[in-house]
Amino acid sequence: MQRAVFVAVTLAIAIGSVGLEPARAAQDDEFYRGLEKRGLKSLMEAYLEKQGQAVTEPGDEAGPPGFREMKLAELAIKQAQQAQTMADQDEAFQRARQFYEKAIAARKKALDAVPADKLNEQNDARHTLIGARIELANMIFQQWIKTDLNLLEITQRYGGNRKRATELLRLATEAYAATIEECEAWLTNLAMLPGDDYSRFTNLGKRRKVMDASKQASYFNAWAQYYYGWLLPGDYKPGKGQRKRQEILNDSITAFMPFSEDSRDSNPNKWYARLGIAMCYRALGQGKKAMQQLALVSPPPAKKDSTRDQSWKRDVRIRTAYEKALTQVESGTFAEARKTIEAVRTKFKGGISKSLYGQALPIVEASSLIQEGRKNNKQGLKDKGVAILKGLHTRQNPWPMVVQWVMRGMVGEAGGTDEGAPPFMLWIQANDLMAEAQETKDAAKMRQAAALFQQYATKVGPKDPKYPTALYTQAAALLQVGAKAEAAELFRKVADGFPKYKYAAASASYAVGVPGQMYEKAKTEENRQAYEDALHWFVQNWLQSDPDQQYFYALVLYRGEKWLEAADAFARVPEKAEHYPDSKYWVALCRLENFRNKVLASKDKQLILSGARDVAKRLVDFAKYAFQVQNADFSDQKKQTLLSWAQFAYINAADVYLYNEVSLPADALPLLEETEKKFDLSKEARGRVLKLKIDAFQKLQKLDEARQVLDEFLAVADPKDVGPVLRGLFAAMTEDVRELIKRGKTDLASTKVEQAKALGDRFQQWLKKSDLSQKEVEIENSRYDLAELYLAVKNYEQALQIYQEIAGPRPEEAAEKGKPLPEDAIYGMARAYEGIGDQAETPEQGKPNYERSLELWRVLRDVQNMEAQDRWERQYHLLYCKYRLGQKEAVAKNLDATRIIEDGPLGGPDPVLQRKFRELEAKVSQ
Repeated sequence: MQRAVFVAVTLAIAIGSVGLEPARAAQDDEFYRGLEKRGLKSLMEAYLEKQGQAVTEPGDEAGPPGFREMKLAELAIKQAQQAQTMADQDEAFQRARQFYEKAIAARKKALDAVPADKLNEQNDARHTLIGARIELANMIFQQWIKTDLNLLEITQRYGGNRKRATELLRLATEAYAATIEECEAWLTNLAMLPGDDYSRFTNLGKRRKVMDASKQASYFNAWAQYYYGWLLPGDYKPGKGQRKRQEILNDSITAFMPFSEDSRDSNPNKWYARLGIAMCYRALGQGKKAMQQLALVSPPPAKKDSTRDQSWKRDVRIRTAYEKALTQVESGTFAEARKTIEAVRTKFKGGISKSLYGQALPIVEASSLIQEGRKNNKQGLKDKGVAILKGLHTRQNPWPMVVQWVMRGMVGEAGGTDEGAPPFMLWIQANDLMAEAQETKDAAKMRQAAALFQQYATKVGPKDPKYPTALYTQAAALLQVGAKAEAAELFRKVADGFPKYKYAAASASYAVGVPGQMYEKAKTEENRQAYEDALHWFVQNWLQSDPDQQYFYALVLYRGEKWLEAADAFARVPEKAEHYPDSKYWVALCRLENFRNKVLASKDKQLILSGARDVAKRLVDFAKYAFQVQNADFSDQKKQTLLSWAQFAYINAADVYLYNEVSLPADALPLLEETEKKFDLSKEARGRVLKLKIDAFQKLQKLDEARQVLDEFLAVADPKDVGPVLRGLFAAMTEDVRELIKRGKTDLASTKVEQAKALGDRFQQWLKKSDLSQKEVEIENSRYDLAELYLAVKNYEQALQIYQEIAGPRPEEAAEKGKPLPEDAIYGMARAYEGIGDQAETPEQGKPNYERSLELWRVLRDVQNMEAQDRWERQYHLLYCKYRLGQKEAVAKNLDATRIIEDGPLGGPDPVLQRKFRELEAKVSQ
């Protein structure tokens, strides 16, 4: 593994690799990487939070035991990678460790539960356990400890957090050892399997992967043990059962040996392993053996005609020279160390800067001069060493911080922090204080660091090369103590005043990103407007550095409900922007929102219709674009996203046509049918499409087609969508039956009633399971609707059954029990009994039904404060039942008495009821 060029505090430990998968921070995530690239911390945090919510949603766990914890560990590592302080990073890695340990525990438990004779299952379970163990080990050694270990190494243990690094290395060695043990157990079990089962694991590549994992763990454990032993103090006293420092380093040598003896000279790990052995000897105080071992580190020359990257050979040689010079300094041969350094500089010239150790050679040189000067009491040598460190101080971060640590360790404190201190000292003190503040999360010290950077800038003025860096770092310090407005102002000052500064574009990004963070944290209109203003400034001045900020500018306009402005801004996203394809979709979406919120509110029918057609066309045009670019040079993830949005566009275009204010179902149906053909719809999307199809069929009065789609809809629908669809279709079908009855199509109406009944039953079942507060009322109303339809088509038996289900066989007794009288149910039952009596084949069969109907009509006649027309209807039915029971004389007398009392015709103003009274009078007068 090669070190990266030392430009920032994020470095890679140079220890080689074994050709295996590197430690995995998380699965590739294109959108996240895009946010990370632009430094959009708040959006990254929001995205990670959303992902975390998705992983932690309740439900059956996918994958092997501990799968959810593994995913959460990956998310925690992402959060660590974008942490702004060491303390936040440490906290995130700690969470990742806990999740990994939970996953390991779950997988260990699953493994222990497998019967001893189930070797296949044991191997599968142990394979997943190995994966969790090595990910934990790699996370600790290759990521969590990375910054501390780099700083400790290049500062010769003067910088970094030695205590934390030591503890993490202990954990890493334990994790690697456990991984190696599991791998050996797996391979042992595999050897015990019969031939076919053995071949299955071998053919699937699992045996090779486990052997590689064991090899990887062994190699990295050798390095982890070296660094662990190197960091332990010489007087370290181990606890009970723990290894001594010498034992740890000797174990590291033993672990390196197989790799150092590799027959392949082209394998970089062979030479890095030899280097590791030499470093172990040096740490053991055996400088002579270390020098002998270093002499064995001689990779072959680079082949000019090779197509492979051979830069590792240069890096090994530079690293070897670095370790040799360091060994010579520790052995007291200071002049020899400087000769070694000069020789490697001469050999590699400019290539020396491509290696971290090449860049760190001046620290070894300074150390040789300072130590020799101190040993021989030669101040001039010490001054030369300090001068070298001052030269390093002019480099970009984190070198000033490194210089501060080294000067403190080799020379002593750099001086006070008074305003009279020279700029060089102010700069060192500011960097040192800022690093300390980050480590301790001390806001007061961070503010002091910001003040020191301000002092430096004031002293040197704008012409000083470090002036923009001072402002930039001051802004970073202020940002970390929450002074976001001040920080954003300074970042903008850097971007505006020093456009050629190497971090000018980054300053511009922060100047716009900080208001973005403030808005994401508190979504007030004031913060949104400030973010919009910052983005407007950026797109006017810095758009070339990050074309995607035009996209975010449009997005914040959208959030401000400035939909037409947003649509125009999205339309101006540069083609080279990563989000250019996305912006095509957002143009249509902005138009859709403007239609929903502005155009519909106008109540202008023509404007609404033309607006609906325009929006639907834009949505469909985007969908066509999404299909056209499937052969473009976009990532698979991007193409899939565009297709998912295309699906959404088709569905929303159809939805627009089905708005009640628009009502163009004939335009919606083809879009929905095309959606079904073009897309492999998810269950949720299919449910929405079918819901809209039912709505379209209802609006087209094609209820049979709607009913045919219903079963398919119910199989995939979101439960919350079922009720409204059933309710709407049931209402449409009941209205259809009433219309058929009005037109005298009784037979067809009878058939439709049965269909409505089946649908009504489904609706009622859904209501019973729902948590609607008024569900009992809705259930009762739907039953009444069905009963009334049965009455209308003269299916009195079915109507009576429903009324009895609603109110019981004797609803008139409710008043006696102190309950409200269910008038509607009593009325329906009275009608039903009367109808059953009318349909009886003989008077004797009809008699009990008329008697029961008469009882109910009497109850209804005695209701107080009824409408006059209701009284006439009830009186008619009461007299009619008496007539059917043979009480003609009593009915005649009642009719005569009523005619005397009433001024107008019997039946009141209703001509139908008047006719019925006349017919009844004629019958009783015969």
